[in-house]
Parts: sequence; structure tokens; C-alpha cells
Amino acid sequence: MHAYFLGAEKIQRSKSCPPRLWGVVMLLCAVGCASSAPPKAANSAPTYDADFATLYSDLFRPELFGVASANTMAQDGLLSERIARAEGVVPTRVVTINREVRAGRRSYSVVVEQIGPELVGRSLSQQLSLVIPERSPTFAWLEGAGPNWVGTRLLLMFRVFHDGPHFFGTHDTPEVRGAIQDALQRQAAARKPPPT
Repeated sequence: MHAYFLGAEKIQRSKSCPPRLWGVVMLLCAVGCASSAPPKAANSAPTYDADFATLYSDLFRPELFGVASANTMAQDGLLSERIARAEGVVPTRVVTINREVRAGRRSYSVVVEQIGPELVGRSLSQQLSLVIPERSPTFAWLEGAGPNWVGTRLLLMFRVFHDGPHFFGTHDTPEVRGAIQDALQRQAAARKPPPT
């Protein structure tokens, strides 16, 4: 008797078993073990291209830093599309702010957590870390605000891409929520079939 090992199982080969048949048995065992391995999950997240960068530009609106804006959220021509293509629109609170330098490039990491029911799409299952690069206007505003910005409440429109989450953040007020609801109603009306 000759003994062989496959994984943790001991397989014995009889002298009476022809070599060719034994080779077929071993091949079938190997194929069966390989096919039982779980398949790798495919990453279905989209690529962060120029169109998405226009919608989710990793920007917090200036009102969140006490800076006046030239237009309101109701006047934002991209609001409807931001809502339609977002994974979620959720009320959040800033938990931590960290200033980072990687490969000579400065950025801020802002961690937020959800503090109320989502307005659109899915909720955040856990805290979300957002990266604000130095080229973003938000970087300069965070430089000025510093740690005092921790605790700020805002509405976050977000979507997760191949390279991580990207977002657009705005102040959480009745006016902004009203503008979002108006946009949702227009979208629902556009989806209704015409009367017959």
C-alpha cells in the first residue's frame, strides 16, 4: 500500500489500481476541491469620472463655515441630479477632523456619523471617513475652522466609488430639506406615465 495526502485527508492507493485510473481519480479530486472555493465578490462600484466629480466634488458648502454663498440650495442647478445619483442623503454630525500629509500632499480627513433618518437612499451603517484634498476650497475653510468644526451638523449626499466615498455636504435647515423634497416631487412627477 502507498499513502498520499490531499489536504487533511489521507487517500490510500491499492497496488491493484492501474496508474492511468489513479491519475484520473486524483485529477477529479483536484477539480472538485478547486470548484468548492467561494467566488470572489465583484466590485460593482462605479469609476469616479469627470461627470461624477461635478456632482460629488468633496465639497462642504460655505454656509457651514459662516461664509456667504452666491446661491442657495434651491437655486443649485445640480441638486436634482445629485439626489438622483446619490447612494444616500443623510443628516450627519462631524465626529473628528485630522490634518494629514501623504507623499508631500496635504489633506483633511473628516469623519461623520449619521444622526437621523435618511432623506434619500440608504443609511450609513457606520461612521464614514471623507477626504478633502488641498485643492478643494473646503481645505482652506477647515484650516480656518480647526477643531471647532467638530460637532457641526450637515446633510451629506454621498456615493461610494472604486477609490472610496465622494460627497457633497450642505447645511441642514428646513429650507434645504424643502428644496430636496421639491426636487424629489419633480422626479416622481417625471416618472409618471402620461395619461391615456
